[in-house]
Amino acid sequence: MAYFLKQSHLKGRTYLSIVESFYSPEKHGSAHRTYKSLASVETWKKKGIDDPIAHFQKEVDELNAAHKNKKGLQISDESPEVYLGYFPYASLLKCMDIKKYVDYLNNSNSF
Repeated sequence: MAYFLKQSHLKGRTYLSIVESFYSPEKHGSAHRTYKSLASVETWKKKGIDDPIAHFQKEVDELNAAHKNKKGLQISDESPEVYLGYFPYASLLKCMDIKKYVDYLNNSNSF
């Protein structure tokens, strides 16, 4: 997934939008959706931004950098400590061969 700045020329004006590009399994290729629709270049110049294209390109670069940092090497959003309690418990039941007795007591031994 990546972001880019799209410029559309309609009726003598240049309109800007930030577009998100992603892989679509239905199309077996890339697809696009509008992340943020911005006004025309002329409108931004009236509001006081001299070079709106460069200004919003910096915003796109920041979004791409944030996405790259977020992606990293993270496998899951869940902490591995959530499932830590199950494995020592299962290991004790197996090593001591007491699973059948724990089952008789109707204790929960699966999560």
